[in-house]
Amino acid sequence: MLSLLSSSKGKGPRGGRGTLSTSLDPEETADQARVASLNRAIEILNELFPNVDVDEFRHMLSTFSEESRLHVITEALLKRPKDGRVQKRVVEPWEKFRSEAYRVAAKNLL
Repeated sequence: MLSLLSSSKGKGPRGGRGTLSTSLDPEETADQARVASLNRAIEILNELFPNVDVDEFRHMLSTFSEESRLHVITEALLKRPKDGRVQKRVVEPWEKFRSEAYRVAAKNLL
């Protein structure tokens, strides 16, 4: 389990199919890296705690600081009472974090 928490191997923001933009803007690149990191964390947490709703993962990941958020969230979830019911599920693409550029583009389409 600890190997999942410290794993840096993962897929890009589009599930390993490339990036959303070819821009080399440092701010946009940093945002894409942040979003990819958050989405990897959602995948890891979902694998470890399949009975917890993805919305709760998103909220917790947004709340804690970047440097230790995965460890802090894992500790908090491990301290919860277990109900015994576990249903494995896949994190759907619409449940993942989006980059700032994506949100601006979506808002402009409205």
